[in-house]
Amino acid sequence: MLLIMPVMASAGDIYKGREFWLAWLQSEVGRDNFEISLHITAQERTSVTVRLPAAIVDSRGEREWTETYKVGKGEVLDIVIPAEYTLKTRKGKSTNKGLYIVADEDIMVVAKNSSGSSSDATVVIPINGLGTEYYAMQYNVMRKDYPTQYLVLATEDSTVVDIVNVNRSSDTAGPHQQYSILLNKGDYHVVNSVKDLTGSTIKSRQGKKIAVFSGNTCAYVPSYCQSCDHLYEQMSPVNTWGHEFVVMPFDTRVKYVVRILAKEDRTYVYVDGQKHEIAKAGKYLELELSEAAYVTTSRDVLVCQYTIGTRCDENPGDPSMVMMKPVLSYSGENILPIMQTLKIRDYYITVLIKTKDIPLFTINGKTKTKDFTEVSYRSEYSYAHIQLSTRGTTVKCDCEYNFISYGLGWFESYAY
Repeated sequence: MLLIMPVMASAGDIYKGREFWLAWLQSEVGRDNFEISLHITAQERTSVTVRLPAAIVDSRGEREWTETYKVGKGEVLDIVIPAEYTLKTRKGKSTNKGLYIVADEDIMVVAKNSSGSSSDATVVIPINGLGTEYYAMQYNVMRKDYPTQYLVLATEDSTVVDIVNVNRSSDTAGPHQQYSILLNKGDYHVVNSVKDLTGSTIKSRQGKKIAVFSGNTCAYVPSYCQSCDHLYEQMSPVNTWGHEFVVMPFDTRVKYVVRILAKEDRTYVYVDGQKHEIAKAGKYLELELSEAAYVTTSRDVLVCQYTIGTRCDENPGDPSMVMMKPVLSYSGENILPIMQTLKIRDYYITVLIKTKDIPLFTINGKTKTKDFTEVSYRSEYSYAHIQLSTRGTTVKCDCEYNFISYGLGWFESYAY
């Protein structure tokens, strides 16, 4: 996760808030158990209410699911959404309603979607961090019954959204033809395709904030590595993109994949000083890397990292995707949940920090000065892979830092 951004509010607050809207994409359809879940952390004791409006429509009418929970200071609250309210298992008409979360104090929310050995997760952006303009980021389609997909979710009534897809989709408009949809508060619209929709644009009118979640039902990453896993990530609004990043390898893996997406023509990308050009807006540069790399660009870009499939290196872990934040986007304390599944047993955090600040950084109160390695092209930055053993991990620094949290198992993974 990773530019040096203009100073706004505390960098550590970008994923903390009190109101959230979210929804899940469809993961791999199979015989395995299907589960969607929430993982909520808080730095102060708080009450959290979770509501799925009109979750079921059947002969008895509309029914919603609402629960209120208490989260202690520094605790992790794990919530599994009841199976009858999930898209995969419920009977009746789907109402395409998002899930709403409200808390008395600031919280951080991670959403996970899991179907047997196909999982992924995303940090959820609070309403105050959402925007009005987005681009979809996905990966190549491995086969037609595992499409790419994204959804657009409204946070206000009478939200008009203009969409332009780069390939033919489930909507009737053709490639590169703009069309509009109308959503009310909490409604979402799903777009899927048998082609990669990366670079498609989603813009709301009249400054109304929307949320966009994007990914693949199941994908090979890279395309020649035949290990399929679900991809699911909330898209960063255009106003949070950046021009300076450090991308970092995942622990135990021999390489990783990076996509860099441009929103303006003739965007120049420098990876450890090597120049690349993205000629057209909505196009991307894809790289396979094995070490940490320093990335700068002439114009703001969106950067996504992907873990690779098990068959690429015969190590535990399958494809997952995570949006990278401009360099050093966090500060203070963050509590990171671990998401256990049947296959995932190893949990990691990869941290980026300024080399001079390494002594200030702690995990669960302990420094990790010996674990850091300098970024070869820019030694002012260092990164570390740290294996986690507790169900909740507290990272803290009186400085700025970035992190990726992930879990790896045989033919399964998640990352956020």
